[in-house]
Amino acid sequence: MYEGMVTQIYGDYTGMMYPLSDVCSGWQKGCSLGEVHSAVMCVFLGCEYLFTDDKVAVRHLGKVIKGQTQASVQIVNRRMCAEIIIGSNIVSGKERRLISYQRT
Repeated sequence: MYEGMVTQIYGDYTGMMYPLSDVCSGWQKGCSLGEVHSAVMCVFLGCEYLFTDDKVAVRHLGKVIKGQTQASVQIVNRRMCAEIIIGSNIVSGKERRLISYQRT
């Protein structure tokens, strides 16, 4: 089930076929394999958020996941993660101010 979901989501996300013959043990740099595997693991484990530095993944991968699995995995970057934390009550006011501090 996992292998099928990875190859399907990879195809929908990149518009290409999965580049390797073995989904679980192969790796190829620069193909978004890490983001796809991580997002599919979030679906299987029921995680709500996936943290990444990949700008394309932030914009598109969550939509592909939702369309294929009906699961909601929010793909966020560092700034978005900070905004989620700042808007919550899980950290103190002082900690929220430290998180929101931006160097110029």
